Order: sequence, then structure tokens, then C-alpha cells
Amino acid sequence: DGWISIGLQDTRHVDVVNQNEMGQADYIVAHFLSSTSEYDITDMHLDADTNARPSEDAVQNIDSKLVTRLDGRLVAEFGRMLDTRDSQDKMIGLESKVLWGVKSSGVWPAYHGETRGSVAVFWSQPSSCDPAEVGPTTWCNSASKDFCLDWSFNPEMTTIDFKLTGKTTGTLALGFTDAPGSMYPADNMICWVGGDGAGVLKDTFISSYEAPSEEGDIQDLTL
Repeated sequence: DGWISIGLQDTRHVDVVNQNEMGQADYIVAHFLSSTSEYDITDMHLDADTNARPSEDAVQNIDSKLVTRLDGRLVAEFGRMLDTRDSQDKMIGLESKVLWGVKSSGVWPAYHGETRGSVAVFWSQPSSCDPAEVGPTTWCNSASKDFCLDWSFNPEMTTIDFKLTGKTTGTLALGFTDAPGSMYPADNMICWVGGDGAGVLKDTFISSYEAPSEEGDIQDLTL
């Protein structure tokens, strides 16, 4: 028997809720099923910020499951969509905090003491550290595509290229914040078409719900 698991958690989880390490995470667990005497991989979640036992997801968003034993080790292989659009799953973006745990015996999640930990994983960065190996990525807010964001890494400039598309005759904006769920503080980029038909792009900063400010913000953008 025994089990091995990973959990996907917001990278700022401890800073945000400042409580338990295991809570508010999406879990994938490879474990032994006594009912079938076989191993399986289960999609689970823990919404509360506690060290309680995670619950099995209503929808199992895992495919290509394979569990084997090799040289005394438990090996679990599986596939999952980056964004399952399931409220019980965490979307896998550029970076995640990955919780890991393993136990050589017992039923998951039997207390695993020292055989657990966490690590920040940058999913977009290939093992060779060559940005050229990272392909373009697209995200849209809905099927109607009112707002879409495309991005890709530029291997020569070691920068990231963005393309914003929206159903508007006004402005488009993209912001980066370390406070999930909040509009500010944020590094904000705003673009629009000027009266002469030329595109305008501004690098700004938001510190409140007031209009973004350019003051003191170096223009680190090219159009």
C-alpha cells in the first residue's frame, strides 16, 4: 500500500491567509484501493484553510492515468488540462506552489511527518532554460471573447510579448498584482487608438480605485 500526492496552491497562500500550509489546494493523489487491490489516481480538493482531509472532486479531471512500482518506488503518471474550468480545481498558470507528500504505508492522507514539503514551480520554463521552447499561449475571458490575451517569450530579448484583443472602441488594459482578487496595487498597461489613428501605449501604476498614474513609472514597454 502507501501513497504519493501533489497539491496545487496559490504561490502567496501563506502570505494571504497566514494559517495552515495544506489548506485551499487542489490535490492529485495516487493511492492503493483496498476494494480493488489496485492503485488509482484521484482528483481531490480542500477549500478550507485547515489541515483536514481533502474531499474527492465531483468531476475527475485526470486522464492517461498510470501507476507503477519501480525499484521500490511508486510512480504516478497522468495528464490534466491547464484550465479545467472546474471550481474544485486550480488553474495551472505560469507558476504554482506545489505541495508534495509521500508515505510508504497507510491510507492517504496518513500522517507523513518529514516526508512532505512545498516548492515554487515555474511551469512555463523548460528544463533547458531556453525560452525558445515555450510556445505562445492564449487566454480569453469567455466563449464570446470580449477580452483575449496572447503571450509568448522572446528568446532574443529575454522579454515577454503580449497581444491584447477586445471588443471596444475605447481602451484595453492589462495589470499585474501580488494581491489576488484585488485591483491594486498593480503595474498597469493601457492602450488605445489616438485621434490620428496611431496606437498609444502607457506604462502606469494603480494604488487605488482612482485613475492610474504615470508619475515615476519608467516606460518599459514597446508597441
